[in-house]
Amino acid sequence: MAKSPVKAIRELCLECCCGNRAEVKSCLATRCPHYAFRFGKNHYIKRDLTDEQKSAMRDRLAEARAKKDGVTEL
Repeated sequence: MAKSPVKAIRELCLECCCGNRAEVKSCLATRCPHYAFRFGKNHYIKRDLTDEQKSAMRDRLAEARAKKDGVTEL
């Protein structure tokens, strides 16, 4: 299966930092052409979400936070 270019860049960054994710996060090579994509995401693409999608995302986030905090009921 083919990888997206952004995911391939993420793997290159991990390889450059000897597989250490913390090093990728604290990378100081800001002039590197891969720097903006080092987390495996393209921040230059803006998503347009409908109100329903936003509501669903808000609900999932609230559920995840409640689960993390140990709350069983919202």
